[in-house]
Amino acid sequence: SGKELWSRDFRAWEVEELNKLSTIINSIILSPKKDVLIWQVSRSEYSVSQAVKEMSTSTNKVRWDFIWKLKVPQKIKFFLWKMHLDVLSTRDFFDRRGIVIPGNNTCICCGIFDESVQHLFFDCSLARKLWQLTCQWWSLAADTFEGTNAGMIWDSAKLVAHKKAKCAWKIVISATLWAIWLSRNDAIFNNNSICIEKIFISIKVLSKE
Repeated sequence: SGKELWSRDFRAWEVEELNKLSTIINSIILSPKKDVLIWQVSRSEYSVSQAVKEMSTSTNKVRWDFIWKLKVPQKIKFFLWKMHLDVLSTRDFFDRRGIVIPGNNTCICCGIFDESVQHLFFDCSLARKLWQLTCQWWSLAADTFEGTNAGMIWDSAKLVAHKKAKCAWKIVISATLWAIWLSRNDAIFNNNSICIEKIFISIKVLSKE
């Protein structure tokens, strides 16, 4: 019974819990094999070579390598990396994991639609206005980024022919995404109002740092 393992007699309700625990333990069949980490992607033991192979052959390729080559601060690179993996702490991120946070899932910037990476950085009225201002700054058509997403925004660098200008444009994209994220956090945690003009100025400043 295992009762000798305990320092006192069981109460009635504890006996029932012990029986349940014993049933669970007795149902476990131990294997003589050595424990190893199993990678969910391949259903086999994890290895670096297997990870590289999966990323190279997957139809949904992980696109993060270019991020580490950007001429931006390291903290922005980490932010962009998390954004592309869709693990930023947006409200839908917590919702998908069943984590309850105060308030609702409404975007703090527009107060209308639920917050997600796609909405916050591209579909929100604030984001659309900032991308329009950025396009005007770079003499691009104001509707260049209508209906865009994370993949399309980086592909827009193909619109810029000169190599140095292409690099500068990627910095502007990084600065815009980062400025939106900072403004969103400032509004949530510091209860500060969101001003498009101030955000756009910060984008220009960040792009020149």
